[in-house]
Amino acid sequence: MPRYRSERGAPRLDRRFGSEYWTIVWYDADKKRMRYRSTGTKSQAEAERALDTFCASLIDSDTPTSRAPIEKRTDAPTLEAVLRSYVSLLRKDAAPSLDQARIAVRHLIGYFGRDADPHQISFDMQQAYVTARLRTGNRRWGGSRPIKPATINRELSVLRAALMAARRAGGIGEFELVGSLGGIEGRTRFLTHEEAESLMKAVDTPRTLHLLVFTRVALASASRPGPVLELKTDQVVVSGDALILHLNPFGRQQTNKKRPVVRIEDPATVALIKEACSRSTSGYLVEWAGKPIKSIKKAFATAMARAGFPDVTPYVLRHTAATWMAQAGVPLWEIADYLGHSDTRMVEKVYAHHHPDHRKKSTDAMTTALSALPTGQTLGLLKKPRTKKAPVPRKVSPHNTADWLADGETSAPQNERNPQVSLGVSVVGVAGIEPATPTMST
Repeated sequence: MPRYRSERGAPRLDRRFGSEYWTIVWYDADKKRMRYRSTGTKSQAEAERALDTFCASLIDSDTPTSRAPIEKRTDAPTLEAVLRSYVSLLRKDAAPSLDQARIAVRHLIGYFGRDADPHQISFDMQQAYVTARLRTGNRRWGGSRPIKPATINRELSVLRAALMAARRAGGIGEFELVGSLGGIEGRTRFLTHEEAESLMKAVDTPRTLHLLVFTRVALASASRPGPVLELKTDQVVVSGDALILHLNPFGRQQTNKKRPVVRIEDPATVALIKEACSRSTSGYLVEWAGKPIKSIKKAFATAMARAGFPDVTPYVLRHTAATWMAQAGVPLWEIADYLGHSDTRMVEKVYAHHHPDHRKKSTDAMTTALSALPTGQTLGLLKKPRTKKAPVPRKVSPHNTADWLADGETSAPQNERNPQVSLGVSVVGVAGIEPATPTMST
């Protein structure tokens, strides 16, 4: 039974138990419950068109999130036809990209209209679309989180790719280029070795064995979350004391996000993978209650919050592995090959600054040049630090008590304070009575 993922609360297609008809399911934020509406059709294509019509009807035409539909020229295909044609070209096994493209199509059609002319989508209209999406975010679907600029960029990229595909096919002519939001930084979060140790302790429990296997394999293979969750036991090949992970399933065609073959030699990781393979009942390496896991985001977020890292997502493990390799001085081309990249452009952009040789020649050249310049101390800008002089030893007379006290002693030593003691002279008589002196009265 197929289910199409969407953002929280957004309408989606589903089939009720025991029924062959497609149903629209969405969350009603006012009544705080799920709602259902039958499309009255068994065809998936007709159901998707009904879903788009339903989504467009939820938008109030008086709000700034919508605008009047663009008039269509008679000789041009509609925007819906262009977008639908592009979605049909996507790989069916690329589920995340396909689902995200479907969501983007619904937002684009809901704003510009189903009968919009692709040639008339100007740059000003694109800016208005961005403003509307930033203003409403996901609140239209009952969500509470604001939309991220990266999400809008993804929607604009779908529009751009659809228009370019239609122009290559001869369906449309020249069109105005689709822009994108700038100033969006990539994900640079990675784990230090101390943080990774705390993370492993957080997932190393009998109840979170699936998290332990996922975390260890994702970190060791530097893979994306999807290939790790889809990794089957027959994709693990024993090679002596090491393991060979064929991240791309046998018979699956590689996409732009290449899944490489990775060699694992860490003894602890090898032992964990072998134990997970022997316990697997579903044929998948990562499983829960004997079934494969489609998404691990929720369980991973709970574990990360318990470990004190609420900003760590499953994708951070891939960034962490690449960062550690760069910090260890691994050549950038080898890191790119380990990650499954066809060239080093992305690695140079994201991870090169972690490499110990990054800009080393430039740094050495500037260090040499700056060392020849006068320093602030030479110009008198800095005060010379005072150097403490070594104390000069004093010759102290053994009979001079003042000299002892001057050197910091609270009192002179006993034999120096009373020289008569060291000379063997007793001041007390045999009977224990002090003898009389001339100044004493008789």
